[in-house]
Amino acid sequence: MLTRQMSEQIQRYWEQSQDPTVSPVLQFEAMLRAGLLLARATINIVDAAQNHWDNSGAGAAILAATNGETAGDGQYDVEYIKEIQFMYLSYKEWLIADVEATYLGNLVTVDKTPRKLIMQAPVAIAAE
Repeated sequence: MLTRQMSEQIQRYWEQSQDPTVSPVLQFEAMLRAGLLLARATINIVDAAQNHWDNSGAGAAILAATNGETAGDGQYDVEYIKEIQFMYLSYKEWLIADVEATYLGNLVTVDKTPRKLIMQAPVAIAAE
């Protein structure tokens, strides 16, 4: 969940990442912390949205509506909402796939999923 405390911590990490008085490594690590916290919040939002879609009746109402219209008292065109829902589903698939990338011409595989890397990273929310 994105809380005020988390938002403030992300802001502090971002400010640290822009501080020219700290080393480039510390700047990068601060960016990493800010990004990991944002990614955690995104995962939580996508999970909550999927749960709401599945269990509140909103998903059924949106799927029953005609493209070019809004569903019920909603404000967005249902076609756009469906596209976002499909993006969320694609994001959730990416979160559970092994991490692979080409680095300096070599394929590198990390034996962890993005979800595991993000959610188990050693980044804590500082107490106020």
